[in-house]
Amino acid sequence: MNISFLRQFYYCIYISAFLKKTVCLLLIAISFSSCVTTKFDKSYISESIKKLSDFNSIREGDNTNLQIPSTVNLEDGLAEDEAISMALYNNAQFQADLIGLSLANADLVTAGQLPNPLLSIIFPTGTDPLKGTLNFAIDALWQRPSQVNAAHLESERTALTIVNKGLQLIRDTRIAYANTMVANEQLAIGEENILLRSKLAQIINKQYRAGEISQMEASLAISDSTLARQDALRAINLAQTARLRLFLVTGLDSLSENVELSTATYSPKSIPSLKKLLDTAFVKRTDLKAAKIVIEAKGKQLGWERSKIISLMGVLSARRENGEVFVGPGFNVGLPIFNWNRGNILRKNAEMKQAAWQYILVKRNISLEVKQAFSEYETARANFELWNKNALAMDRVPEQARKAYEAGEVSYFFYLETLRRFTDFKLRSVDAEASLIIAEANLNYAIGTKQL
Repeated sequence: MNISFLRQFYYCIYISAFLKKTVCLLLIAISFSSCVTTKFDKSYISESIKKLSDFNSIREGDNTNLQIPSTVNLEDGLAEDEAISMALYNNAQFQADLIGLSLANADLVTAGQLPNPLLSIIFPTGTDPLKGTLNFAIDALWQRPSQVNAAHLESERTALTIVNKGLQLIRDTRIAYANTMVANEQLAIGEENILLRSKLAQIINKQYRAGEISQMEASLAISDSTLARQDALRAINLAQTARLRLFLVTGLDSLSENVELSTATYSPKSIPSLKKLLDTAFVKRTDLKAAKIVIEAKGKQLGWERSKIISLMGVLSARRENGEVFVGPGFNVGLPIFNWNRGNILRKNAEMKQAAWQYILVKRNISLEVKQAFSEYETARANFELWNKNALAMDRVPEQARKAYEAGEVSYFFYLETLRRFTDFKLRSVDAEASLIIAEANLNYAIGTKQL
């Protein structure tokens, strides 16, 4: 038998065995890398927001087209709850924030991947035999748990931050809806004011022609009517601006000309004591949970940096010499003589202490927000009840004043002052209702869950 052929055959078997060992090590590395999973996805975000606010935020597909939730019917007008649902589905900033969760989860997958082994082959030249080495970073095996844990905590922190931003969006949408409602009411009051002033101007004009009043009184009526029209024009601009902001928040800016707001009646609600609200906030606020997780994550990163002090590289070498194959393991050790990774360890230790103070700051800010929101709501509720106590009786004042003026029982100036006070009362009443809605939104966000 040809000896050269046998050598080539043996050489092929040797290469196959060497590659087989390489493939086995690669499969082990892949199995380690594929073990990283996380529950913090869009479903987690939606379930958390649903639990804290009773609103869904799951959007179908990855397209950027306008999506209308099944709970929204725009044909009968846009209610406040429908505006919130539309915002959670279509607000561009919130959808961009959701992508941040995918980025954090991608970093988690990266943290779980082991470094690829390095295969070196030196082909035989002259008298040098065929050599091969396979290097694998063994230190990655004990560094991986700390790295994965830190990335997992960062993924959780990102998810909690996005949930908090969802609750912020709900608050902002309620405020934008209340501002739009106020602007619309002010516009309606302005139109009523113009109508009243027009009727008054007609009466004044007849009296002036009949010589019953002076030219000064007639000019005053014309001036008053002009001021009313100016106020109405200002109210139109405010209503348009508030409407555009609302539809931008909800993602309905492309349909802003075709959708109207539906009317709703608001009433004040009773709330627990300030102490109970604070206790609830410290449990429910996701940004406080995120701040606490940062401390733990920095601790994991600190452990990761400490594990880098010693580096260990496993080596599997093989060579073919004089017709025989020699295979043997070995390792390379990075001796911590000059570099103990002290700089990075000190940095992570400082970051962990900084995160602890940041947690204290967040908790104190939450306490302040709850106290301010509680005071704001109590004031808004008292103000709302004050201005709505005699609302039905006040609605009859303009007509009564007009009849009294036509009958000559009161002067024009008295009638004008009555209309001015009535308009001021209506505007303050509308502001009181909007302030109550805004106070509710701020209080719900401050405690981190739907309370009102």
